[in-house]
Amino acid sequence: MVNYLLLKFEYKYYNCSTESKVSGKEQMALLKDLFYDTTLYMKCFATKDIYKLLYQCCGIIAKCRFLDPVIGHWLYTNDSERNFNEMVKFQLHLIVRNLRIKLSNMNILLNKCQLKKDY
Repeated sequence: MVNYLLLKFEYKYYNCSTESKVSGKEQMALLKDLFYDTTLYMKCFATKDIYKLLYQCCGIIAKCRFLDPVIGHWLYTNDSERNFNEMVKFQLHLIVRNLRIKLSNMNILLNKCQLKKDY
């Protein structure tokens, strides 16, 4: 399942690649300890699928906190974008719109300043 994994565990780094001498049993124990850590924030895309895979394939019930941009987007917009590209396009659209509004406001202020200067 895990071809290469670099874990920070108790301030030590464990290389769980196929070349390492850590057994599969020890690797699974490290994974379980990692995902049972309630102070850990795991950043990933498609949290539901990852959580389901951990449980079904490894018997791991993750207690760590997952940070998923899809869920954040849904909470912010109440709209469910289906993929990462759609989310990025949406956010870029909002940024460009806000920049245009700010530029428009700046132009209005500059015009007012120019009018006062002319009088």
